[in-house]
Amino acid sequence: MMTHKTLLVLMAALVITLSSCGGDREAVYENVEISALKEQVSDLEAKLAQSQAELEASRGRTTDPGADLRSRLAGSGANVRYRNGELIISIENDILFRSGSATLTGQAKASLSKVARAIKASYSSNYVRVEGHTDNQPIRRTKNKWADNWHLAGGRARAVLAQLLNLGIPKDRISFAGYADAQPLTSNSTKSGRSQNRRVEIIILPILPE
Repeated sequence: MMTHKTLLVLMAALVITLSSCGGDREAVYENVEISALKEQVSDLEAKLAQSQAELEASRGRTTDPGADLRSRLAGSGANVRYRNGELIISIENDILFRSGSATLTGQAKASLSKVARAIKASYSSNYVRVEGHTDNQPIRRTKNKWADNWHLAGGRARAVLAQLLNLGIPKDRISFAGYADAQPLTSNSTKSGRSQNRRVEIIILPILPE
């Protein structure tokens, strides 16, 4: 693709050519048709406009790589953030599960349907990792179901993975993991903080060169 500087130089040269078609130069340029030169100028102007549009689009993607995904998931209860080439879709457990449970709610299924559609539409070649996270509070009421937060985090991540598989995400491009309270988003010292830390994250990994 020609740079803006190159296009401007070529346009300037064509203008000079147009203005010098006469006098002593008439013999040199007698076979050059003015209409053809005007078409070249018009073509260069169109290419310049296209280059500027592509540059603006590129700047938009660089500024907020998660903008398109965030727009697709509007109203789903999911948050999107970008980290080191990864797009992270975070859904709080209050949307996905009831307390102490790894059974998806009706709202969770609706949210995950949007997530699956977005992945299949724009990230079908990317690998996806589903991560379960908890707060730091020990399990009490459902101790008979989950030995500890590691098991609960893994069970919830696996439930989300199973739903995404049902929604058409290929099984060779998805995995899951449980992290318990090892990767909190914020402090567990408050009720609000613990609520944010109880979550499942669906991470769209970047495509790396082989």
